[in-house]
Amino acid sequence: MEDYILFLDETSATNENPYFCLGGFITKRNYYESVITKEIRILKENHNIPMEVPLHYTEIKNSKKYFSIYKKKGGNAHRALLLQDFANLLKRLDIITLGTYGNVCDIKYVANNNRIHVYDVMFLSILDQYMAFLSKKEACGSVYIESRTFNEDAGLHKTYYNYLNNGSALFKSETICSHLGGMAFIIKNDNCAGLQIADFIPIGFTRYLNSKTNNFQLNSIIVGKLYEHNTNYERILGLRNYFGI
Repeated sequence: MEDYILFLDETSATNENPYFCLGGFITKRNYYESVITKEIRILKENHNIPMEVPLHYTEIKNSKKYFSIYKKKGGNAHRALLLQDFANLLKRLDIITLGTYGNVCDIKYVANNNRIHVYDVMFLSILDQYMAFLSKKEACGSVYIESRTFNEDAGLHKTYYNYLNNGSALFKSETICSHLGGMAFIIKNDNCAGLQIADFIPIGFTRYLNSKTNNFQLNSIIVGKLYEHNTNYERILGLRNYFGI
């Protein structure tokens, strides 16, 4: 069985974006280890970014933390060149994107304002999307997620193993366990190449959904790599609205 990895990240609702979106990308493990990690290293070398500095879209865009260097004279041009090179890299990488999103107000209304964990709700949807991919490929896979807090990680860990042990409406437990392996949490500053790419995915989705400017064609590239892109299943297995409306 071929071995795949799913890297996931999220973006939260804001005044300009009503959606919570959990998204990321799938790639073959050996391709990730031999190509993607190398490409991210080369990108940083070409832009004189220290290897220990993670690439994060909002920090680059808003010149925060290390990327405050772009506040200096000529910084806008350097930032634009970095984002263009990242977009070119993303376009040529052999990855498949997928995501689930939902209007946070709608979710809270349907849940009657009971305390819910929106991340966990979306995570279960993503797992079914990933399982559909793995089962069709007759492959196995694992999940890598950015660590948040102890309680949030513990809760998501419980959700994941409930999914493995109890199955879902679409997949039986034994089917899931034959395809899905472990889940790992990675600290944000651990400089994981996969999570640095995944950081851009849900932001690209929400910018696309909100018809935001398609800077450097990033939105189009991310949507263009969706699982089941340009098929009847794109909105079910690729970028899924949790409520289907």
